[in-house]
Amino acid sequence: MSGESFQSRVSSSLLKSLNLGELITSNIKDYENSAIYFANNPEKLMEIKERLLLSTKNSNTFNAKIYTKNLEKAYRQIYDRHHQNLVPENIYIN
Repeated sequence: MSGESFQSRVSSSLLKSLNLGELITSNIKDYENSAIYFANNPEKLMEIKERLLLSTKNSNTFNAKIYTKNLEKAYRQIYDRHHQNLVPENIYIN
């Protein structure tokens, strides 16, 4: 369920990045209806599970090599900024 908490923002972001945005609900009633729908439609639940498996294999979101490369790039930027006596700021890696 989408919301303002860190967990809900992360889960919504992950679902969007895996092309499973239809699983994001905006309120408790929609969340319950979605759960009931999948409980009563096991073939649709299986379809979602298959899409999830395929998406995680094809997504950079769960690619450890790319994640590590980007994390190291961010550390280098932080290190360089520190040695240039620049104030800390958010680091964005594309």
